[in-house]
Amino acid sequence: NIANPYLYLNEYLDLDATLWHLANEIIFSDDDSYINKGGMDYYVYYDKYNDRILPIEYDGNTVFGNPNWSPFYNESNTDFALLNKLLSIPEIRQRYLAHFRTILFECFDENYINGLIDYYANFINQSVSDDPQKIYTYSEFLIELEELKGYFAQRNTFLLNNNEVNQDSPQIENVYYSVNNTNYAQPNSSDEVLVTVFLESTESISEVNLYYGTGLTGTFEKTSMAYNSGSYTYSIPPQNSGQYVRFYVEAVNYNGSITYDPQGAEHDVYIYQVKIDQIMSSDLVINEIMASNDNIATDEFGEYDDWIEVYNKGDESINLLGYHLSDDISNLTKYTFPDFLLQPNQYFIVWADDDEEDQGDYNHATFKLSAAGEELYLSDSNLNLIDNCLFGEQQTDFGYARVPNGVGNFVIQQPTFNFNNDQTSYLSEQLLEKKLIKIIDVLGRDSKIQDGLILIEIYDDNSFNKKLIVD
Repeated sequence: NIANPYLYLNEYLDLDATLWHLANEIIFSDDDSYINKGGMDYYVYYDKYNDRILPIEYDGNTVFGNPNWSPFYNESNTDFALLNKLLSIPEIRQRYLAHFRTILFECFDENYINGLIDYYANFINQSVSDDPQKIYTYSEFLIELEELKGYFAQRNTFLLNNNEVNQDSPQIENVYYSVNNTNYAQPNSSDEVLVTVFLESTESISEVNLYYGTGLTGTFEKTSMAYNSGSYTYSIPPQNSGQYVRFYVEAVNYNGSITYDPQGAEHDVYIYQVKIDQIMSSDLVINEIMASNDNIATDEFGEYDDWIEVYNKGDESINLLGYHLSDDISNLTKYTFPDFLLQPNQYFIVWADDDEEDQGDYNHATFKLSAAGEELYLSDSNLNLIDNCLFGEQQTDFGYARVPNGVGNFVIQQPTFNFNNDQTSYLSEQLLEKKLIKIIDVLGRDSKIQDGLILIEIYDDNSFNKKLIVD
């Protein structure tokens, strides 16, 4: 009785990811799986960034089984709700079939799959032959290679003979976006973005739809594209400064079959970012971050969390009250700084641990940093952007820091938590704050230079008259 079951279910279950999961399990005949034994070898995962659940396959070591499984294997069995319920809804069934065809055409092509099998076989061939502990003979290994090729050939033929799989599907020829008649231009926050779609033929097309969403994660909004002079178009409305926009296209035949572009949608999509409006000049900057902290620094609760270091590079103190940090350009107020007077050349650490509720909001933010890369924004009390940091994949226990300190470009380097990012300066500060540091070589000798090794004792107690030995 639900008007649009796809939209309703998609609020709670990542439907597209679920359909890709089911298609992969069935097309590769995974014997130990949800789609066959029901309760094995998968997780139900809650994705907090999408606020939805989805199934994830694991332990896929019993694939390439029965080559004659139906593409709708177990759909009539009510114990398999994801198959039984989802595939009974026409819109969802056609999306599933579109993904199924993509896997079939890309992965079961004879030249592709046989070449891949030969590549991996050649890679391990000598090791298999030489292995003194192998439980199968080398001859059996060679025979199984041909069996594996035979499975893919038989499975491909069987599936292509299925009437629903073998339906004629729309052929999308080209998709591009433009801003003010310039293809692939980066829009400003006041610009519409025109998406244009060309198909090889429009005779059998019943509709073309655009799915678009803001941010790097989340759901998509579906809208119909208008036909005009041989192409389909839709203008995505203006978005906020710095916002990411993702989109993909769906073409539907009168027979119900669907094609997507990119074919890997929704995990493979087109994406653009709106230009960031002018960043106001400020002496308060994002100075260093760590998005994967295993052993470097702990918060006051002893936890190794992500951290963000802000720095006053100016000559006057700055009251942080009302300033903000966020990893979302559309929500700049995720973390608000406390009433704290940051002196010149002073640092302030914010723990990006999404634990503000339990550990207080003084210096704990309501978001984490992604080690895979994302964006970070610093804004003032009027929500003017004063600094930003767009970073890619990070390395565990390495900092991403401005070098020279406070003014340079960001680089991945050894972390300098709550200190100057210039490595030599960091070393000096760390050493000189100690009352007594003794550095000796592996043989236990003190204060010598021998065989190119620097062996030093450092004292800052006036009763000693020691000098720093430098190579």
